[in-house]
Amino acid sequence: MRKTLFKKYLGITSSVILVSFLILSLVMLIFVSGYWKNEKRSLLHKNAESVAGIAETSVITVKRKEYTLDATRMQAFVMAFAQNIDSDIFITNLGGKPLLAAYGSGGDVDGTKKVGPDVMRQTLGGRYSAEGTLGGIYKRPYYIVGVPITVQAPDGPTAIGAVFAAYNTSSFNAFRWEMVKIFLLAAIAAFLVAFCIVWLFSYRMVQPLRNMAAAARAFGEGNFSVRVAVSSQDEIGQLAAAFNNMADSLASGENARRNFIANVSHELKTPMTTIAGFIDGILDGTIPPEREKHYLTIVSQEVKRLSRLVHTMLNLSRIDSGELRLHPARFDLTNTILVA
Repeated sequence: MRKTLFKKYLGITSSVILVSFLILSLVMLIFVSGYWKNEKRSLLHKNAESVAGIAETSVITVKRKEYTLDATRMQAFVMAFAQNIDSDIFITNLGGKPLLAAYGSGGDVDGTKKVGPDVMRQTLGGRYSAEGTLGGIYKRPYYIVGVPITVQAPDGPTAIGAVFAAYNTSSFNAFRWEMVKIFLLAAIAAFLVAFCIVWLFSYRMVQPLRNMAAAARAFGEGNFSVRVAVSSQDEIGQLAAAFNNMADSLASGENARRNFIANVSHELKTPMTTIAGFIDGILDGTIPPEREKHYLTIVSQEVKRLSRLVHTMLNLSRIDSGELRLHPARFDLTNTILVA
């Protein structure tokens, strides 16, 4: 199947637009996903710190350097925070054992597990942030943030436990899939609009070329009256104008050729008619013998004139083909006229 310029231009342009949309969608998806993830972690951290702050005010001193939490008061706060941010929040002691928990994201939790010592060490040291199962407490990966709970002991701030806030990664995957669908729908809609615009633009750009091709075929059939409409001033319009100028030149050349052939035919016909008439007159006896020499002289002159005409036509043909080069030189026109 013939692949036209219109199809090539439309295909290349559409491919570039499609690839551009895909790259843009991918970049936007990565950017939005990273931004959303950072915002969610920041939200988890802020809420974990808020719960830790409330826990610090709910500490009950059992005896020197031994503390416990007001579980009844804290459970209500933990539940409210967990439901507000659709996340799990739980409080552990220094050994990593969960004391209070609220599962706002469904909580696929193994309650028999403890938070690992490495995680507790990082959390009690200031802050913990990671993606994982928290040492097997969760059966699926979660975004997890941990902060310490500290109290003012006589010898300075003392950590008595930790608050962990966790968000299910499957929720993020669902959000990411929704973003992918939105980007795909937007990209498809934009691509369809761009495709229609490119199709129209490509058609309008290629149509003058098709008209020129049709005109060239008409020239090949000998019709030099066809012209191409010039509808713009860009490169295509300039090409169409140049094509029309070429058509005018071809038409003028064709008219000159026809006139030349007509004139040459006339110049050849006159002496040939004269020669044929005189020879026929001599052969059939119409011209008396004593006049034959006179008419044969006329025939000889006409033959020489034909020879000069043919020689001139050959020179013109050689000049036109470039085989015969002219060498212009100055001469005395007055003297030439006087001699003539």
